Amino acid sequence: MLIQEYREEWSEYFQCLASEIKNRLKLPALRIEHVGSTAIHGMPAKPIIDIDIVFDSVEQFNCIKSGLESMGYYHNGDQGIKDREVFKRKLFSVADNILDTIPHHLYVCSVESRELERHLLFRDYLRSHESVKISYSKLKTELAQEAGQDKKKYAILKEEKATVFIESIIQKAESKIKEVIMIREATTDDIQQIQIVRNAVKENTLSDPALVTDTDCETYLMHRGKGWVSEQEGKVIGFSIVDLEEHNVWALFLMPDYEGRGIGTQLQKIMLDWYFSKTDTTIWLGTEPGTRAEQFYRRSGWQETGKHGKNEIKFEMTKTQWLRLQSA
Repeated sequence: MLIQEYREEWSEYFQCLASEIKNRLKLPALRIEHVGSTAIHGMPAKPIIDIDIVFDSVEQFNCIKSGLESMGYYHNGDQGIKDREVFKRKLFSVADNILDTIPHHLYVCSVESRELERHLLFRDYLRSHESVKISYSKLKTELAQEAGQDKKKYAILKEEKATVFIESIIQKAESKIKEVIMIREATTDDIQQIQIVRNAVKENTLSDPALVTDTDCETYLMHRGKGWVSEQEGKVIGFSIVDLEEHNVWALFLMPDYEGRGIGTQLQKIMLDWYFSKTDTTIWLGTEPGTRAEQFYRRSGWQETGKHGKNEIKFEMTKTQWLRLQSA
């Protein structure tokens, strides 16, 4: 049968594959996500484990890529889906005891990847909504029967008849997150939690937390510009602050566990909309090269204009560029 009843060992297979990949790459803290139907308890599925490896920077991607290639994978491009790189196994006369015995699909995604976000939204929504899981299970089983258990026919039918269902679930999941996570204007009462977020980041870190004082935060929030916080159940999980005097983004940071959910994009939008409502002056920012922050700003339409400080890339955004991006 193409679609099989859920098997408890699918979770074990994922753990086995993830552990093997981390150990062979020598990256014990690497984030690896079990996605797809085999990641949803009780969901019928094709017995193939879908895996997303998440990278933070170009350097980390290159490290992962070379490591996977040394393990017998080859890079097969993004196959038409942006920010989702496909890796497949080469054929060997002697199979690897784990990597060649557990059927799996392996993808490598940026932490800001929209496809990664979609995978996680869909998985997490079905994990927590039993009735929706049952409906999707029924749909998949019916499509497999209509396809005569043929893999290629099933893929075509799924694209034709399941896409609307899947997209509706992703939209519901996004709406749920927006209800739970609120973005509001920051006040001086938020400074303590803002400092916690600033010192929790893994990139663009401060060599000494004392370099940015509470007084600095208050000055930029109340006198030089404005700030916004994203909070969940009273806890600040991200913030952005813009400086009207120097015309730059003073800060935009998220707690690491909340990356890849579109929160940074929302914080940036409300900040730049406000900034350009106050001035037509081009805004700039500096960030370290080779970081996910650099990737985020490039994807957001910022233009590299040179260097800032000792080792940062300088990006700029004009009002015209920003308005054009918002209308696209």
